[in-house]
Amino acid sequence: MITFVIFLCQNKPEKSYTVIHIINADTFYVDFNNNDKPDLDELVKISSVNSLKPSFADYLEPQLEYIGIDKPSGVLVGQLANKYAQQNLLYKNVKVKFTKEKLKEEDLGYRFAVVSLNEQDWGMTLLANGFGTVYRESENARKYLKYENTYKIKQLAKEELDKNYVIVNLKTEKYHKLTCKYGQIVKDFVLIKQEELPDFYEKGVFCFCDEEKEQEKLEQQYIKNYDIKSGNISMFFTDFTKHLKPTNDLVDENARMLIKHI
Repeated sequence: MITFVIFLCQNKPEKSYTVIHIINADTFYVDFNNNDKPDLDELVKISSVNSLKPSFADYLEPQLEYIGIDKPSGVLVGQLANKYAQQNLLYKNVKVKFTKEKLKEEDLGYRFAVVSLNEQDWGMTLLANGFGTVYRESENARKYLKYENTYKIKQLAKEELDKNYVIVNLKTEKYHKLTCKYGQIVKDFVLIKQEELPDFYEKGVFCFCDEEKEQEKLEQQYIKNYDIKSGNISMFFTDFTKHLKPTNDLVDENARMLIKHI
């Protein structure tokens, strides 16, 4: 009888739980107590894998540097990763096996675990699809390394960059280029293709400008700055007594006019 009970316990099927809220592709709430609410002790972080995040936060820079991509690329792939998790993980039943990894001071109260969806390791799935990298300090890092695909990440980033996304500040209803330092510090933002922007959104002052006005401004700035003019030809002379060495500051009129025409 005792042997039979032990056998039943050892072969008891693992219980599955429902994912009820996604923070990021690697961090989400699992409803262990079946109350349909994300409680504080139900936040799970998958072991050994860090997904890319739709965030310009500085703490993500080491991961981006390791992959070989910039912040805009990382944010775009992070957005893809989150969409993938929303579509494939949210409200699905998963099996959770907690690991012995310890939390660091900067962590937000989650527990590390190996999460399986349809008998497939979710961390390995993210890696294979180009949505994350291996956390080298984890206890099972070597097991996951063969699934890491930085080439796929770069490929996804290139495809997304070609779609001309912009940063939309939901508070001010202005949009910025992905490379704009003012757009990258916006807290409440979404990424939208520029061609799909509603008409009421305005361009950010610091990263978009009216090119026609800028051209007119340049022409006014350089008008009659020539030494000799005949018809459509203007002649400029270099004064070697004023500029004794090369410079990047465009202090020489010749350089400014050349740059203007280029």
